[in-house]
Parts: sequence; structure tokens; C-alpha cells
Amino acid sequence: MNSSKTVKVSSVLSHKKKLSKQEEQFNKNWKKVQSLEKRNQKLKIEVVTFSKTVMSDLAQTERESQAAIISLITQLLTFAGRKSLSKWEKETLFLWIKENIEMLYANPMTDHKVMQNIQKQYMDTVKNYYDPEGLSDLQDQQSDEESLFDDVEGKDSFENNFDEMAKRMAEEMGVDVDAIKEEFSKQFGDDFFDKDSEINSNKDVDTDKIFKKSSINKMFKKIASVIHPDKATTAEDREKFHDVMSVLSTARDNNDVLTIFSLFDEYVGQSAFDIIDGDISQINELLKKRIDTLNDEKQQIIYENPIHGAVYSKFKKATKAKTQKEIDEYKIEITNDIEMYEMFLNQVTSLKKLKPILEEKYYRTNAFY
Repeated sequence: MNSSKTVKVSSVLSHKKKLSKQEEQFNKNWKKVQSLEKRNQKLKIEVVTFSKTVMSDLAQTERESQAAIISLITQLLTFAGRKSLSKWEKETLFLWIKENIEMLYANPMTDHKVMQNIQKQYMDTVKNYYDPEGLSDLQDQQSDEESLFDDVEGKDSFENNFDEMAKRMAEEMGVDVDAIKEEFSKQFGDDFFDKDSEINSNKDVDTDKIFKKSSINKMFKKIASVIHPDKATTAEDREKFHDVMSVLSTARDNNDVLTIFSLFDEYVGQSAFDIIDGDISQINELLKKRIDTLNDEKQQIIYENPIHGAVYSKFKKATKAKTQKEIDEYKIEITNDIEMYEMFLNQVTSLKKLKPILEEKYYRTNAFY
């Protein structure tokens, strides 16, 4: 048997009792494409609904955590102004404060408006230490920092421009951008930064070589005969048919065969095998590429909104029980952190008690240098 023989889709009749392997593969691929398209549509709604529910559940715990961290920063700032601290002690203290500020910014549930005052105090303290006479451009840096806050005040800005914001935060805080992202990864998983991964495309597939133009036109006319707005009996149907016709026309103009396939399957209810001419093996390759694209799009859908994506990736598990367990464990972890902050605030009330901690942090930070 000649394996190079072309199998035409038009030769496959819907009533055939036994399909060839290529025909069976087509049916399998097409069902997979339809399943993944439905999954992605469902996922778009699920990510938003789930993340909003979790964020609402965690809101009180997060507010308490943020308040505890801000209290810690505020207390550390009171020590930062003391002249009796040596250079290395003061710089270690600045680094400690900065790490806590970074941690707050890395949490997508942080209220950035609350951060403005604490950030200004930190910048003023740093400025007074490094430039007590006000001779340098640290004031300009502070203005830049304030403009950064303006950017993050708007939720949409944070959601849509996270990478740029992280970069600017890193510059203004004097740290590498990876430090900001690393903190995000610790809290919300490494997948957060895969959202911009390259998506496979069908643009490299020359559909003109797979399908005859006449086949596409036949499918177009069949679909149009069913969903033309003039055939609508109600205003609601007329609007719906108009929208579908718009999608259909765009698909035809762009030679988007798979969208036409989908519309044909949904509205005509007839096997496209009876109409189209094409090499079924090539059509299967086209469907496989579409399957790859739909699988890759899953990650894009999850992180379309960075805040929702981070929350969804961290807390969404295979079952409701496992999801709730993840949320409960997170609450316990945050509660333990709050208790630790409160214990520090109650115990470290003087420089004498603070200095041993600074010394430990200094040597731990510089252990390999």
C-alpha cells in the first residue's frame, strides 16, 4: 500500500460504519479542541470568581498581618534615627526595613495607599542619614518614589503593568528586580512569572494548501443560511445572530478554518466531511497545533490579571478539601507571623535589645563575603 496516498476529507461520509485511523484521529482531535475551548472559557470565569472569594476570605487576616508589619517597620524607623548606631548597624537596619517594605509590595493583597506614609518615612530617614544637608538628588528620588505610588494606587495599573512596576520598585528601593519577583514566587508560586510564555500559533500553517477556497465558502454559506439576522424571529435572536455573523465573517476573511469548523458543527449540525476537500493528515496536524495553543493559553488566562493569577495558583487545588486546607494553613502561617511581630514589638524596646539582633543579621547577610 502506498503510504503517501492522500486521503480526502470529502471522501469520508458521516454514515461510514468503519473509519480509517486518520479519520478516527480527526474525530479525536476535533473533540479535544472543542473540550479545551470550553475549558478555557470556563477557566476565565473560574479564576476571577475563585480569587475574589479567597481574597475576601483572607481580607481580615491580611489586614492584621499588614498592620503588624507596618508596626514593625514604624518601630524600626524610630531606631534608625538614633545617632548611637554605627554605620554597619544603621545600614543593616535600613536593609531590614527595606526587606519588610518589599514583602508588603510583593503581596498582591496589600493596600498600597496605606504604604505611602510608611514609605515616605523610610525615604526621609535614609535621606537624612546619607544627605543631612540636602545637597544630593535624594529628594528627586523621593519624588520618583511617590510617582510610583501614584501608579500602584490604581488597581488596573498594578494588574496590567506588574513587570514595569516591579522594575521601578527595584530601582527606587535599591535592589535587584529579581528580589521583588522572588518574594512573589515564595508567596504565590513560581508559575506566576510564566504568564508571558510564548504561545504556539497556527500562523505558520498555510491553510490555503490544506483547504480549497470553495470548501470554505460552502461552509460559510451553510452557516450563514442558518444564522443570518434576517432569519431571527425575536430581537434577542437577531442580536445573537448578528454577533455570530460578525465572528463568521472575520473567520472567513482571516481564513480561520477552525473557527468556521466550530460554527459549522454548532449551527449546521452536519458533518463537515461531506463538504470540505483537503488532506486529512494535514488537517489533523492543524488540529494538533490548535490543541497545543489552547493548552498554552491556559497559563495566559490564569495570569491575565496578575493578582487573580497569583491567588489562583497558590490556593486552587484538585479538590475543595485540599483548597480549604491550603487556605487554612496559610492563615495559620500568617497568624504565627503576626504573633512573632507582636512578640518582637513587646520585647525589643531599646537599642540595647536591638543591637544583638542587628549583629546576627549582619553576620548572616555577610557570611559568604
